[in-house]
Amino acid sequence: MTELTGGKAVDITVEYSTKDVGWSGAGLVLGWQPESLIAAAVATARKADVAIVFVNNYSGEGLDREDLALPGDQNQLIEAVAAVNPHTVVVLNTSGPMLVPWLGRVKSVLQAWYQGAATGTSIANILYGDAEPGGRLPMTFPATEEQGPTRYTGGKNDAADGTLVYDEGIYVGYKWYDKHHAEPLFPFGHGLSYTSFQHEKVRVTSRGRGDEAAEVGVEVRNTGRRAGSDVVQVYLGHLPTEVDTPARTLAGFAEVTLEPGQRRKVAVTVTRRMVSYWDESGSRWVTPAGRVPVYVGRSATDAEYAGTITVR
Repeated sequence: MTELTGGKAVDITVEYSTKDVGWSGAGLVLGWQPESLIAAAVATARKADVAIVFVNNYSGEGLDREDLALPGDQNQLIEAVAAVNPHTVVVLNTSGPMLVPWLGRVKSVLQAWYQGAATGTSIANILYGDAEPGGRLPMTFPATEEQGPTRYTGGKNDAADGTLVYDEGIYVGYKWYDKHHAEPLFPFGHGLSYTSFQHEKVRVTSRGRGDEAAEVGVEVRNTGRRAGSDVVQVYLGHLPTEVDTPARTLAGFAEVTLEPGQRRKVAVTVTRRMVSYWDESGSRWVTPAGRVPVYVGRSATDAEYAGTITVR
């Protein structure tokens, strides 16, 4: 970074390589950042009842991310605002998992993703409480930069060839974290609501032969003070075979919306495909006979043992 003073010319030397150039070819962009506006943001936040900080990252074709940090001084902005306002809310307009070193110092975080034309309205509805944040994470948020099956280093390491090697096999996503006993920042399936729920009367019913292997029934009760939605997630354990299979595999899920105090039974169907594994040598699905553990919960790490499926 070079400090610039108005009216004073400076020499800039650009060193570049075409090693990691994408389909669009080589390019050069010169940019500058004006005097930091963090001080003004802090002054405004200090007088506000609630401070809402919008941050973002950018990625796309030819713009792969090289790390999980928020670009620029956005982390410093959040830290500074949170230091003067205990009711700071961070809205992440990001394409995927990010590192959030300030997490313990803010009141809440809303993962908004990229929403297009509906961005402003949808975020405002959630922040004002007119709608609830009913989404659940479709991916795992790692706790550190190093956590996870593989990382891209081509943009930072001249010795790298700019390629990724995916060698985790069947242990993709949350299954990798489970296998390696790695505790993520936020697990697959995680998500909070403006109310609370209780799972009761969980029942696993085997169906025998046919496409439907089992049905998992759960009674969900809204234990909070306002309406909201819960997502019941059903995971299966190791299959009864010597072939390597994951300890947790999402078999299905069901969403239910309840008023305060209301309860309702939901059912998740477990198909025969979910209690099968792919035999590479025979190029076919194999369904081993035996008992398969069933877990019910609200994320890949918040699922308790609920019973077994008997596969025949």
